[in-house]
Amino acid sequence: YTGTTSSAASDVYKRQVVVLDATLLELMDVSEGIKGNGLILVNSALSPSKLPGISHAGGSIATVDASRIAAEHGLGSRTQPIVNTAILGALAKVMDVITLDNVTVAIRENIAIKTDANIEACKEAYDKVVAAG
Repeated sequence: YTGTTSSAASDVYKRQVVVLDATLLELMDVSEGIKGNGLILVNSALSPSKLPGISHAGGSIATVDASRIAAEHGLGSRTQPIVNTAILGALAKVMDVITLDNVTVAIRENIAIKTDANIEACKEAYDKVVAAG
């Protein structure tokens, strides 16, 4: 990509990070570039204070065990859970930009397979996300 981005788009890009695979925390500092009101959401069973490799001083960190939630709702398998709708539920809670109702309506309108299971995973992640910072 060689174009430019608006400062607002650039700010969003630098302030919110979603980590779907927590093993990435061992490979790179996902907090690089995070500003004071930034957010890092990690798919992990660990609490935010126990996450390895996050060195940013500002912003907030949140975790949700989206893999467990997805697997328990039959989304994917135990070894390869499909975590997207669980992560959306957690994001709705910690970002306060979209409501849980809006997310569940979008799931119902756009996901034809295991719709109810996806909605329940989304709701559970919304309820179980743990935020710190």
